[in-house]
Amino acid sequence: MEPTYYERDRVLVVRGTTALRNRVIVIAAPREEGGFFIKRVLATPGEPVPRDRVPALAHVPERQVPSGKLVLVGDNLTQSLDSRQVGYFSGSGVLGRVVLRVFRHPARLDVDPE
Repeated sequence: MEPTYYERDRVLVVRGTTALRNRVIVIAAPREEGGFFIKRVLATPGEPVPRDRVPALAHVPERQVPSGKLVLVGDNLTQSLDSRQVGYFSGSGVLGRVVLRVFRHPARLDVDPE
């Protein structure tokens, strides 16, 4: 999610919230046991499949995002592992909605080199 969030930033998450379009959520990583991703919701169940923005979904047969699935993207479009590469994410993996960054990792602080 760089430049919005960086690895090892700490965020406040409201659990049990609904994943709505444009919300930033925390979700279980699809390939890393115990890991989590911070991603932005691009489409939710019942919304049109965003084929033009998500190459991995360009040829799916359904016209709408299926029940229980989400289309997620990261803010760093050149390096984010998201729906553009892996397709749908399971909605059951959502931990909650990010509401606040409570700690930015010191390596990412903007410091004047005076």
